Amino acid sequence: MVYVQYRPGLEIALRLDIIQDCNIQILTASFPEHPTTIIINMYNDKDHKNDRISKIICQLLLALDQPIIITGD
Repeated sequence: MVYVQYRPGLEIALRLDIIQDCNIQILTASFPEHPTTIIINMYNDKDHKNDRISKIICQLLLALDQPIIITGD
């Protein structure tokens, strides 16, 4: 779940076209005159080894010319 404070021009998109995993959420944030930013939220994965999510993210085809924020619990 993501909470966003509304600002005129800010667009947030859930990117299910990139990945559909209950422990990873990817969003893009667009704001006029700023580059689109990719936001990756990683969630605690108690059923698997801790590095499973990191390995999945490393295999994603992401635009490396855009800012990327990786965060999580």
